[in-house]
Amino acid sequence: MKRQEKIFQLALHLIPNVGFKMWKELISEFNTATDLFTNLQELRHLKKYKDIYEYIIKKTFVEDAEALLLKHEKENIQVISFFDEEYPYRLKQIPNAPCFLYKNGNLDLNNKNFVAIIGTRSSSRDAEKLVKKVVEGLKNYNIVIVSGMAYGVDILAHKYSLVNEIDTLGIVAGDVKKIYPQYHRPVCREIIASGGAMISESPLGTVAENFLFPARNRIIAGCSDVVVVVEAGKKSGAIITANCANEYDREVFAIPGSIFAETSVGCNELIKNNKAHLLTCAEDIVEMMNWEQDSCKKNLPKENNFENLDSDSRSIVETIKKYPEISLDEIFDKTNINSAKLSAILLELEMENIVETLPGDRYRLV
Repeated sequence: MKRQEKIFQLALHLIPNVGFKMWKELISEFNTATDLFTNLQELRHLKKYKDIYEYIIKKTFVEDAEALLLKHEKENIQVISFFDEEYPYRLKQIPNAPCFLYKNGNLDLNNKNFVAIIGTRSSSRDAEKLVKKVVEGLKNYNIVIVSGMAYGVDILAHKYSLVNEIDTLGIVAGDVKKIYPQYHRPVCREIIASGGAMISESPLGTVAENFLFPARNRIIAGCSDVVVVVEAGKKSGAIITANCANEYDREVFAIPGSIFAETSVGCNELIKNNKAHLLTCAEDIVEMMNWEQDSCKKNLPKENNFENLDSDSRSIVETIKKYPEISLDEIFDKTNINSAKLSAILLELEMENIVETLPGDRYRLV
């Protein structure tokens, strides 16, 4: 798409009360946003767009759009219009698709099978095992793991994707660079470096406020072929996402749990009400979707190699070995390694499949 056309599309999107339906309708009616902005007399005679005409003749929205596009170009953030080829074709199928996506990273959003793995922020030890099992079971099926970069199940899905060298896509509520929560920014950088991406419908500078998260959830559902709910309360973001996925005719799977566990109530009800298939292993998804293995991938386990670690990394490993399930604060106290450096090394050790994170910021050796 030509740059000027994108600027005009952005300008139209910035006008108050122009939602996706009207935005798409106007561009389609005039063939392009460029034609819309350069044929104002024709627009003036269309009474239903009278307010739009009044906004456009002020020209300030075009200037704002150009500045917005330039800001993202300088930060190497791709601005993807609904009318761009790069826009996810699955997301185009939903009725309330975003007009624009802002993407940090080089991941192709169209050429693989996309599986969303979502769940509660207060995940259990079992949830960690389940996420690990599902991700490992899917790694030979040409997939991208999708999640929302939140605490709990979401970040586990991203981390185990990285460990298994699977592309992963983080869909966030705010700025694609200033990821919320801040603690997960090192994981974000690892995702980008490994060929994954972050996307949002919100431009740079947007704070991840509460009302943006339900809207984010529809994008997770819309971008995915399959949505897997690992643990979820009765009223949670994961259930919102699962309901969206059902509306969009996506396949939903849920892992059942104890009837006494609050974090299993949502999953059990999805299964009970025929809104999700019962999931026990990755093969359940593969069989339902009729996916074939990627012959180029080899299911080889990684080996731990402590010999090549530097002194700080070795100190951390030895500390975790001596004090299993040790907390982040305790590691800091016992190693005296700078907190920022400590977090970076722990992330690297996770990527190397040497340590793994437990709920409550605790660590143990794999």
